[in-house]
Amino acid sequence: MNTKAYTLIELLVVIAIIGILAAVGIFIFYDNSDNAKKKTAQANHKIISNFLEAEIAKCNTSGSKTAFDGKMNCPNLNARSYEPVLTDVLRDKFKNPFLPEESAIWFYPGTWSGRAGWKPGATLISIFTIGGVETFFITTCFEEQCYPTNPGPNPPVYGPGVLIKSIPIK
Repeated sequence: MNTKAYTLIELLVVIAIIGILAAVGIFIFYDNSDNAKKKTAQANHKIISNFLEAEIAKCNTSGSKTAFDGKMNCPNLNARSYEPVLTDVLRDKFKNPFLPEESAIWFYPGTWSGRAGWKPGATLISIFTIGGVETFFITTCFEEQCYPTNPGPNPPVYGPGVLIKSIPIK
């Protein structure tokens, strides 16, 4: 009787090939997943920066009575009063792509003590006085090195894995 069957060697070769393809696929998946997280953090930075710029312009140039979803009266001369408004308006709208259980928004009004917000995917919003002008300093980390490479100057100096945008308040 002539029966057709696969030999043990043939089956082992097929299993080895499937294992190799699976191993390569896992590395490609994780690489793409990591790139997607980085791109999401960069997109969050751009959206947050554009939103802040538009809302400040709304107060400064359009003559609007309110900004930030009606939560702040224009013009608001006290830059420190932006913190509760920004926290209320932005914090729940952006999730950290690296840590989805956390908000992507951190607000530090000119203080850089501690490293709580310096995580990949986090966007830190600070207020510094630069050249006599109060300025939003928006910093988004999308790599491992998030905290400043040189925290001494005001604002600090960051490495290549950080996006930075400064927006004058007035």
